[in-house]
Amino acid sequence: MSVVAPMLVAEEPKRTIAEQIERTLACAILRSEFYPGSRLPSVRTLAVQFETTVPTIQRALDRLAATGLVTAKRGSGIVVNDPERCADLNLLPLWFEAYSRNADRCAKMLGELLELRRVLTVHLFRSSGERVRAAIPKLSLIAMLISSESSLREIAVADAEMTRIVVASVDNFALRSVFETVARLALEAPHVAEALYGDRAAHQKVINAVVAALADPNPAAAALSVERVMANWDAHVVEQFRQRIANPTP
Repeated sequence: MSVVAPMLVAEEPKRTIAEQIERTLACAILRSEFYPGSRLPSVRTLAVQFETTVPTIQRALDRLAATGLVTAKRGSGIVVNDPERCADLNLLPLWFEAYSRNADRCAKMLGELLELRRVLTVHLFRSSGERVRAAIPKLSLIAMLISSESSLREIAVADAEMTRIVVASVDNFALRSVFETVARLALEAPHVAEALYGDRAAHQKVINAVVAALADPNPAAAALSVERVMANWDAHVVEQFRQRIANPTP
């Protein structure tokens, strides 16, 4: 298997100590290092383990509880919940981080999410093509901006803005949720931004093809074009992602 040549590399997001501890504990739970129904170590034990203060640990645990992965029970400490029952799109970046060394599992998760995005997008073109076409001038400006950006984070933010314009034109909550999740993954999950945007030329070609399809007054034809373009692109992204995890660059 060939190693993907490094191109643009996403910057590691800056996090507070409490956020780092929260993510460390969340990933441990997602990897079943703490089983459902078990209890996390005490606040003081965690403070010693992470070499920090009790208030910092408490902030981390409050954040962790907000994800639904744990529940604070009076007299019982912090009880671990079943992560499989916390099927929240907001947890996806953490799932990817937890299994960042498992190429097949992460690639499967990314492929499933991109497939869901594609299905919703094609439905959008078929059902609301006219309203989406009205957004072409704004989309064209964002497409030009993407081509001039110099960092993966800037590209990811601009790409997310493009999808927000499309979703806003039809006010589709489900589509918004899926696209916002992909945007979060690009900014937070390891290797996702590189897989999506590292090949600048390929990404720009996809954007141009989608914008061109938007101009087609035939909703069925436009949807077919978008489905074909996105299916090829999604397969390319998933494979790039798999290779980057399997062959991490130093």
